[in-house]
Amino acid sequence: MANSRESFTSAQTPTDDGQLSEVNANNPNALRELLQLRLQECGWYDSIRKMIRNILIKRGAKNVTYEEIHAEIVPKARALVPEEVRKELQLIVRDALESTKR
Repeated sequence: MANSRESFTSAQTPTDDGQLSEVNANNPNALRELLQLRLQECGWYDSIRKMIRNILIKRGAKNVTYEEIHAEIVPKARALVPEEVRKELQLIVRDALESTKR
């Protein structure tokens, strides 16, 4: 996916490539792996790296602590997760929970 604003097409949904069936009690890491994949596809990781690099350049690597970087980056990083990714994962979790109720 070239642009974080693009919508996921039905060809990209996890139900089409079998990833949804992996999200269950037998494979608890599947959801995390899917999230990582989607964030990589939309360029989220690159954006976060740039933000961290800018902080280090602006303040100097020796003048900033991990905790300060964390406190500044985490809220911005959460806000940068594309809505399409949030919705897709929410649907997968909902479907997985409903399938365990049956």
